[in-house]
Amino acid sequence: MRFLADLALFVEVANTGNFSRAAAALGMPASTLSRRISVLERELGFHLIHRSTRVFKLTEAGQACYGQSKALVAEATRIQEEVAGIASRASGHIRVGVPFDLAQTIFLPLFARYMLDHPDISIEVLSISGHPNLLTESLDLAIMVSHQFRLPDSSFWSR
Repeated sequence: MRFLADLALFVEVANTGNFSRAAAALGMPASTLSRRISVLERELGFHLIHRSTRVFKLTEAGQACYGQSKALVAEATRIQEEVAGIASRASGHIRVGVPFDLAQTIFLPLFARYMLDHPDISIEVLSISGHPNLLTESLDLAIMVSHQFRLPDSSFWSR
């Protein structure tokens, strides 16, 4: 992954045509950026950039590498954004235990609205009384009403 990250740095340097401007755009010191490009050049086995105080120019190999790296970095960015979108989207099936008297009036309308906002979610509502066993009844969540009670298992949370 470091190699791909260094290619992305190289693409930014080539886009700006200047180490200082690229470093500013990337939010890193120019010395760090220059060192990372040098490491990339050593790994590749050839120079990408003719460096001097007055001239910035890609080598022939640098020009070839730039074209391919630009496409590769763009594709990697697209993949990352797509996967992040999938990972952040709520999906799945939830089994919720709710006291019967509260299900109709409070929770079913809330769950219905939630499922409209999140079409990849399904909620199964089960009527419960007392203190259900979340494991044996395969519940993901149980909503219980009580003033003070001890939970049967220390791994359960109450609020």
